[in-house]
Amino acid sequence: MQPVERDPRRLAGPRLAHFEGNRGLLLIGDQAIRFRESPHEEVEYLDLGQEWLAKTGLPFVYAVWQIRPEIANAPAAAAALRAIKTAGLHRVREIGRLQKNFDPKFAEHYLTEHVHFELAAEEKTGLARFRSLLQKHGLIDASAVPLRFV
Repeated sequence: MQPVERDPRRLAGPRLAHFEGNRGLLLIGDQAIRFRESPHEEVEYLDLGQEWLAKTGLPFVYAVWQIRPEIANAPAAAAALRAIKTAGLHRVREIGRLQKNFDPKFAEHYLTEHVHFELAAEEKTGLARFRSLLQKHGLIDASAVPLRFV
């Protein structure tokens, strides 16, 4: 198998040619959205979130804000991040409309209907399950810093 192209500037508009010699291609974010803008009937799509939900019954967490363990006042840092999130959520429709890389209506819909900004109990359970699988398969050290939510 040939190595997958990793330079995001070269993959900004992924094409079917990127599959040559590969069994699959992982696209996330803008790259995935751009790829799906045009039909590719010969490609089977797997959505990470849907696959994870089907296998575990838990929501897939695509991104989180993390605070390094050596930060002295983690609760204050977490509170500051939550304030930033709240301010952004009050302007999420405006943020969507201001997007330059996508149709503003699409961006607004995506940000308000498809992106979830809360990390509730189910999401935390999903993260813990994902982490335990990483440890089980030797992808992270079992003695790594434990998950802690602040």
